[in-house]
Amino acid sequence: MTIGIAAYGSGAGRAVLNGVLATEVLGCGSIGGFVVVSFLDDQGLHRQFSGQRGGIAALGAYDGLTEARCAAVISSGPDRPEPLSQFLAGDGMALVTGHRLPQRPGASGKPLNLSALERIRHGQAPQDAVRAELDENAEADCGLIAVTSDGRIGFANSARVRRRADLIEAYRSEHGRGYALLGNSIHFNRPRQTVTAIGDLIWSTLAGNNSGCFLAQLARPVPVSAADEDRIDLDETGDVLRIARADPWWPASPGVVTVVYSRTPVWQGGRQVGTCITEVFARLDGETASPDPSRQTRFAVERS
Repeated sequence: MTIGIAAYGSGAGRAVLNGVLATEVLGCGSIGGFVVVSFLDDQGLHRQFSGQRGGIAALGAYDGLTEARCAAVISSGPDRPEPLSQFLAGDGMALVTGHRLPQRPGASGKPLNLSALERIRHGQAPQDAVRAELDENAEADCGLIAVTSDGRIGFANSARVRRRADLIEAYRSEHGRGYALLGNSIHFNRPRQTVTAIGDLIWSTLAGNNSGCFLAQLARPVPVSAADEDRIDLDETGDVLRIARADPWWPASPGVVTVVYSRTPVWQGGRQVGTCITEVFARLDGETASPDPSRQTRFAVERS
């Protein structure tokens, strides 16, 4: 599996979703396929939902997730072995996600993620449980992240995984909130800066403040006009209101073209708030741009 994220604190459910969504928008590779999300609801009950294709956007809303204070996710390419629940272990005390193959049996004969969960049930701290499990299974192809209902988090990669050249990692924990991210096989134009931006977006969700970039969306058909300079206007929720297009070419018949262009200025509430750092392909038909359901409709904006 390619990416695992766990978080605790106010907004933990939103934070893990935003982290995977940002990775889908900013990266390419083994992402945007299967997803498993687990969280502890306000009654302390473990709840889980999943999907095989389409990534986070295909899952839709799920009651109680956005208010959850303890949540985890794992995601990669499509069509993984069922049941998908095997990839993310959890109960009312803790959740254990990860990347690579956390469901593979370890030295104990049990799946690595379930074995780490049992260690936590028996009193080990999340970091100790994860570290002990992977020390005992140094050549297992696995990284683990464990988060508990009382706000503790631990994460590590096995010795085998640490030898990889394509790892991504981010972590922060303070003031009653925190998250950890582990991943591989996802590629970015600016790897270090992009992973920092994804972590910043997760943290800003937990902390309730602005990050250095945010995600906007072409959520519905919008007007497109010819102009001297490119420009995108957003509404208060971050959805595109209108597009100004300086490219003099207009398709003679409806077609899929780039309608959100890299480094286009983005305006909201009468002022420029940033510039696009990713693009969106959509159907341009006359003076209307409509989302293409087979393509990513969200894009990342770097704040001014």
